[in-house]
Amino acid sequence: MDQRSGERAILAVGVGAGGPEMPSTAEELDLRRRAEQLDEGIDLVRELWRGGGSCHGRHYRDEAGAPA
Repeated sequence: MDQRSGERAILAVGVGAGGPEMPSTAEELDLRRRAEQLDEGIDLVRELWRGGGSCHGRHYRDEAGAPA
């Protein structure tokens, strides 16, 4: 997308809403853990954008071209 848009794409990310007032969706509710997942997810996206081959983190694992 970045290349197709002339390097003008912006990816906005955040931990999102969560808490007891939210319906049960099996989402992680612990804010610290959600932040860890977000940080690792951003690292994964950066690695894939660079053409990297794999990511083996605490929360996510991926090999280029393989389902995570």
